[in-house]
Amino acid sequence: MQDEAFALLQYAADYLQKPIPDLPIITIDPDLTDLGRIEWGLRTRIKLKHWRDGNVFDRSVLLHELVHRTQHWHDMELSEVEAITCQCRFLQSQGIDPRTELSFEQVLDMTQDETFSKLEWL
Repeated sequence: MQDEAFALLQYAADYLQKPIPDLPIITIDPDLTDLGRIEWGLRTRIKLKHWRDGNVFDRSVLLHELVHRTQHWHDMELSEVEAITCQCRFLQSQGIDPRTELSFEQVLDMTQDETFSKLEWL
């Protein structure tokens, strides 16, 4: 998983046009209510609800959190819109329509932006 996580961190950094930050600790926590969460502390930790090898959506969730890691590392505003946009672009690059994986309600909950949440910009 670490090699794949590093490749996704590289994808996030390239998307944001920033140098690659350190890879945080990544753990699986099936009790999470969210699919993924980033926690700041002495060592940044990303928690994922689950990780299924080869599952593109799970990879996109990790990528979403790695966008936040990259934003934080470079003192950028933590933007859900950027993280979701990167996640959607990644899903598209893998031949998946993001609208089949991310609902309007999920995106709205994260962004509070109704127009963006419709994903009509894809």
